[in-house]
Amino acid sequence: MLPLKDSVNGFTRKLVYATMKQNSKKESPLEVLRMQADVTQEDVAKALGVTDHTYRNWVKGRARAQLTIRQVKALCNVLRCELRDLPDDFFEQ
Repeated sequence: MLPLKDSVNGFTRKLVYATMKQNSKKESPLEVLRMQADVTQEDVAKALGVTDHTYRNWVKGRARAQLTIRQVKALCNVLRCELRDLPDDFFEQ
């Protein structure tokens, strides 16, 4: 990366680094669908009958979701999508 001129106590440098880090981060496909549906992680977790901590573990790849048919239907409903729109894996690639 090209050196940046510090301005306002390094604010410009911090902003550029934060933007680069954010842009390089890959999103969970489930999180992409959630954001498109404009619902919170808590909304999805509640619809599925799990804690928001469990949901976050799924999208981070710390745990693998094993959903019942009822939960899959609820997920499609809360995300306003069809079964074919759901990703095969919920975690970041």
